Amino acid sequence: MLTKGTDLQRKSAIEYFGYKCPPEQVSLAVESLAALLKDSKQEMAVRANIAGSIACLGEGAYAYYPDLLKLVLEKKPQDALGDIDMKLGRALVSMCEDPYAAGLVKDKEFFTLRQTS
Repeated sequence: MLTKGTDLQRKSAIEYFGYKCPPEQVSLAVESLAALLKDSKQEMAVRANIAGSIACLGEGAYAYYPDLLKLVLEKKPQDALGDIDMKLGRALVSMCEDPYAAGLVKDKEFFTLRQTS
């Protein structure tokens, strides 16, 4: 359903693997979710929902932290009100409240460049 279902089936599957889903079940789908997250052909709103589901894994999702950051930085002309960035921000914070302490910030120059631009 994640890749070949109707829009409603895909949305339902993505949301199923989010909040309160047992980690052992999410771990079965995390690679499929991550592939969709990285797929630039997917709608950005769908990718933001996937980010929220992946983030529910907490430490198990740390490998995808850079992918979520890249999504935040992508241009989103269809998101005039910033709702997608808000979802992505929530996903990043729910995944890890202090990415510096967790060692997730490996490219400090990347962060510095983005903060000044």
